Amino acid sequence: MDPPPKLPSPAAESPPESKTKSSENFEFDEHDTPPDPDADIANIHASNKELREREATKACFQIFDKLDSLASKESRDQIGSIPSEWCDEAIPLFEHNDTDYQLHFSYTWLEVHDPTNEPESEPEAADWDLHRLAGVTEEGIQIIANPFVVIPIGKLFVNKSGSAIWTGYEMFISGSLEVWMIYVPTEHDTVTWNTADAGLFAHPGDQSDQAGKCKMARFCRSLRGLKTATFEAVQKEAASTAEWLYTGFYLIELSTSDIEASRLDENNTEIGAQSNIANNHEQTSVSEGRLPSTPKY
Repeated sequence: MDPPPKLPSPAAESPPESKTKSSENFEFDEHDTPPDPDADIANIHASNKELREREATKACFQIFDKLDSLASKESRDQIGSIPSEWCDEAIPLFEHNDTDYQLHFSYTWLEVHDPTNEPESEPEAADWDLHRLAGVTEEGIQIIANPFVVIPIGKLFVNKSGSAIWTGYEMFISGSLEVWMIYVPTEHDTVTWNTADAGLFAHPGDQSDQAGKCKMARFCRSLRGLKTATFEAVQKEAASTAEWLYTGFYLIELSTSDIEASRLDENNTEIGAQSNIANNHEQTSVSEGRLPSTPKY
């Protein structure tokens, strides 16, 4: 299989220089403030109709169509580099009730923990893109089995009347190329975030209250399915996989040896990895209710 084409440089679209974001422009306290204080504000406010005409959108969907696996480092690098290379870009998803749903590429706000920094661990080369996902509940911290491994890619926005607003959900690609949504404003609860209701869930809780939000759900069964996704299909998929009880999330960094020892292949990118990766990260740290290390950032 030929490698998927590389995305053209977003510079071809000539975004305003003032909107280009860099982590060097921000100062933050690693404990309670995200790297980008304006990350809930869209860098682009184009409608879905306008986005569909952009060369960036066409190139992005072409890559998604051709990607069959995350087995190769090239594929992981290609998806993992999108938030940094395309932080001023967005792609259209679908429309519902005069609202445009969009995926805006951006960095994740979740803290990343590196278990290779443990005193008893030998230093290992990290795979910067693929991560395990850990959830926090009242009982403690647990490794999430599905999705088993993830790559963060951006945030779910809704665009109403020419103004794009963040829904509070980040978007992740799983090892089997599913698309998952995770609610993250609670990760930085010292700041009040301007978020809009995603409108995908029905729940007896108060949707204006973070405690009443669905915390995690599968958005789409395949990455390439984003191009033809509909509100009804996504709502049904999300409702059938919704998780409400988590109070927070962390990403756990994987070493290249973790991935090489696993069976990340085109036939089964999730299950094959479990026996090897899980053994490295699900023993004492999780059972004792703590993560394997202090956060990297």
